[in-house]
Amino acid sequence: MSRQVKAALTLALSLCLAGCDSSPPKQTEHSQQRSTASSSADAPSPPNTRQLAAEQVQHTLSPQIESLARTYGEGTNSPCSSAAAELFTPSCAAMADAVGKLAQNALAEIQGKSVPFTTMRRVAMSARNAAEQYPKLSCGTLPSSASVQEACRKHGAVIAQSPVDFRDGVNMGLAGK
Repeated sequence: MSRQVKAALTLALSLCLAGCDSSPPKQTEHSQQRSTASSSADAPSPPNTRQLAAEQVQHTLSPQIESLARTYGEGTNSPCSSAAAELFTPSCAAMADAVGKLAQNALAEIQGKSVPFTTMRRVAMSARNAAEQYPKLSCGTLPSSASVQEACRKHGAVIAQSPVDFRDGVNMGLAGK
């Protein structure tokens, strides 16, 4: 190795050793600002108000939805299924009443929230309408008119499907929809 290379390496090594001690590096004002900014960026952000609103709706409505499903079934396992023998009986009338109450609770719960709850609002309004029409048409006592029976079947299908649809409404709300 040439003498110039050795001198350059020796100089570089001595500079490194002089600047590399075991004490922590001194923070300048600029490095402190950068450190503070990065630590606040690394901190978990607080949940946003939309997410909190959706979670509150889920917390309030999910037990009611599950209770409805446990008590009356859902879909084709419901007394209000359009193919169920219980469609024109007090069993479906009781489910219609429970669905109407759940629909009212859902609409009240989502009123004024920061999440649009478009799906939940649509589901609740449809379920409320079906639940209101079922007793108005006397569906629980086997109406004699074929056209009224057909209307009862349509309302019964909405009522039977409502636990599933309400769950979808909660999930879509959690997704911000």
